[in-house]
Amino acid sequence: MMHDRALAIAAKIRTELEPFCDRIEIAGSIRRKKPNVKDVEIVAIPKPYETGLFESGIATIVNKWGKVKGRIAL
Repeated sequence: MMHDRALAIAAKIRTELEPFCDRIEIAGSIRRKKPNVKDVEIVAIPKPYETGLFESGIATIVNKWGKVKGRIAL
């Protein structure tokens, strides 16, 4: 996909995840401004959150996504 489209997708993902992260950055070919991007790479350090029976933290967002690999479902 073209860089502009990939950047828009990555920015949307970063905005959704940012409140749950100590640090989050767009990485890979998007960061390097390649004209054709094959995948969206996000590097994140999530804030600590409870694990157990109920979702919390970053999982509340990621678990809503239809797919993490393959065609994007955002």
